[in-house]
Amino acid sequence: RRLPRNTMRRPWRPVARQLELIGSPILRRKAVPVQQPISSDVRRLARDMVHTMNIHGGSGLAAPQVGEFLRLFVVRDLSNQIPPDADERHGLADESLIARHLGVRPSVVINPRVLHHSEDEDVDWESCLSIPELHGRVPRPSVVDVEYTSLEGEKQEARLDGYAARVFQHELDHLEGVLFLDRVVDGLNGLVHTGELHHHV
Repeated sequence: RRLPRNTMRRPWRPVARQLELIGSPILRRKAVPVQQPISSDVRRLARDMVHTMNIHGGSGLAAPQVGEFLRLFVVRDLSNQIPPDADERHGLADESLIARHLGVRPSVVINPRVLHHSEDEDVDWESCLSIPELHGRVPRPSVVDVEYTSLEGEKQEARLDGYAARVFQHELDHLEGVLFLDRVVDGLNGLVHTGELHHHV
């Protein structure tokens, strides 16, 4: 039978989660594995995280950054489909708009592991939504073989390189209570404010 209008189910819409910022003890706690099968609460969290990442223009976002102690993160582009000069090439400044323009869908990464990493390292600039306005050069293995579970509950394995490898490792650090500040070349002396970054890049 037809339900009254005020009791009919409305489509669920993602909401922006509040970000945990540097100084929050939550960012230093280790996350716990996501239980299988994947619950509706975890699915909702993942969609909220994608929405939050889009609003803040991030490349990735880990569950502890929104106050959830789960081994889960989302990544804008896990396959390096967005070229470094995409903003100039497509005339779009917002990374989420560039991804949508190119048909790049974000990835939900659950219970991730690095199976193997290269001996070679790259050093490049990183920043973090939980540490606004600060950037630092961080060494990371240039290639990583990874394993994780998708939001559909399927096991995935991939070899990542370039920017995708860096973002994966950055977000995985969050699940261990590690921040990019801990890995910056020259420590805190190597940090640069956004307003000064153009002098260093």
